[in-house]
Amino acid sequence: MFKKVSEGFVYQAEKGGRIGVGPRTALTKDGRIVCSYMTQTTVGQNDLIPMVTYSQDGEKWDGTKPIWPQLKSKKSSFVSARNTPDGRVSVAGMLFDIDSEGEMFWSDEAAGMKENKLCWCISDDGIHFPEPQVVPLAYYASAEQPGGLLVKKNGEIIMIYAPYDTIKKKQSVVTNKLIKMTSADGGKTFEPGMIGSVEGKVNFAESWIVELGNGNVLVSSWLLDSKDTPDVYFLSCDGGKTFIGPNDMKIGGQTTSLTPYQDDKVLVAYNQRAKGTIGVWLALAQPDEKDFNIIYNEPVWEAVTKSRSNKSADFDNWTDYSFGEPHVSILPDGHLLVVFWCMQPDETGIKYVKLKIERD
Repeated sequence: MFKKVSEGFVYQAEKGGRIGVGPRTALTKDGRIVCSYMTQTTVGQNDLIPMVTYSQDGEKWDGTKPIWPQLKSKKSSFVSARNTPDGRVSVAGMLFDIDSEGEMFWSDEAAGMKENKLCWCISDDGIHFPEPQVVPLAYYASAEQPGGLLVKKNGEIIMIYAPYDTIKKKQSVVTNKLIKMTSADGGKTFEPGMIGSVEGKVNFAESWIVELGNGNVLVSSWLLDSKDTPDVYFLSCDGGKTFIGPNDMKIGGQTTSLTPYQDDKVLVAYNQRAKGTIGVWLALAQPDEKDFNIIYNEPVWEAVTKSRSNKSADFDNWTDYSFGEPHVSILPDGHLLVVFWCMQPDETGIKYVKLKIERD
């Protein structure tokens, strides 16, 4: 179904330079592609600088610049660019204070993150970005929020996040719930709620939320402590008020992202580090309340290594991964553009793979 047209770099890191992470793509109103990503000194360091760069065809990129240059050395943020229904570009994610140079936002020893908040803004043209708005968390935790925000067709805004233990551990944190923050007044206020939960001491990760063409709201997440169902989805048939799930996505991968396709289908870009071809995969599915209903599921980029030190693909070793965080967009001409980061033996940076859909 997916045929490779071209492959290359959005951002190629220099040897010993800042690495790139977390790429996402959206479209500007004038038809250009905007790719957001972060640079940082090393994986887990709290000096994330969100960047944007632009392309007409997904192959040649220029106009690279920081999203919020005024926050450099003051705030560290991991954000994702996404489109709104009216063609604007949202940028949203998690925001950390920088307390000291060289500090880390993640601690393996604490299995937690530096305390943070949610942040977001919406740009009219995808070029000029307002100061980020800050949203406090619903309760004490740190927030893992890699998927940006959803603006529904009716204007309602939903951000979701997974609660994580904090490094300082001032209070205990309930991590087995996936939280939603909903605004019905254009982002002036947000009301907390819950997508769903699982039994036991577990964590959700890399969670995404989209509105499908038929109005259903779909959420996917990587369930870290589950060997049987590592990828799960929740489905809402009432616009995101209530959700059915978690149900097994049956792809057995890691780090899913969602892109609505046609009326009731979805494209799922994800990592495969455990079985089959190791690399980035792309699936097409037609989810309902009972099953994810996979139509196609294929590798679109093959990795040389799954990790930099040959460690296992468990989440405990996520700072050693050598590729990840894929996202796919549908271009105006119908091509698909998959972006992801890689730190392979011979190439490091933000890569793209441009695909053509071949019908059966």
